[in-house]
Amino acid sequence: MKVLNKKLPLWAIIVALVSVLTVGFSVAAIVYTVVLPGTVTIVEVGWTGEVGIYEDPNCTIPMTLIDLGEMKAGEVREITFYVRNESNDTILGFKWSTDFPPDVGGLYVGSGDVRPLPYEADFPLEPIEIATMFIYVHTHYGAPLGTYDFNVTFDFIA
Repeated sequence: MKVLNKKLPLWAIIVALVSVLTVGFSVAAIVYTVVLPGTVTIVEVGWTGEVGIYEDPNCTIPMTLIDLGEMKAGEVREITFYVRNESNDTILGFKWSTDFPPDVGGLYVGSGDVRPLPYEADFPLEPIEIATMFIYVHTHYGAPLGTYDFNVTFDFIA
């Protein structure tokens, strides 16, 4: 049997070493997997209170529509409104969502001195207390012309 007496190039040694180490680490990476089952039971909240949304700080004019009127592309507008806890329970906070068209601009809701955020500083809100809220709207400079309908949904958490 004849043995070749040739030197291997350095790059070949490095490639072989990296290949062996990669396979070794790949094989040794996952030794054991544990899956823990879980469960959750959703129960009724029990809060049947009411929340009033108003245009004025005395809460005498109910807000039934967010009317932004006409806005120019690139314009920013802020609307102030008021939320009154009309229940006998404490409102811990709220979250909001909107279907305001993203190609037109953005709409955000906030309260207190911190705006715009989805969870706010004026909460918790005790019965009959009032929180000052803001809707902040901006339109993109390239917003397409037209009239757009949108909704803002508030979920109050008690």
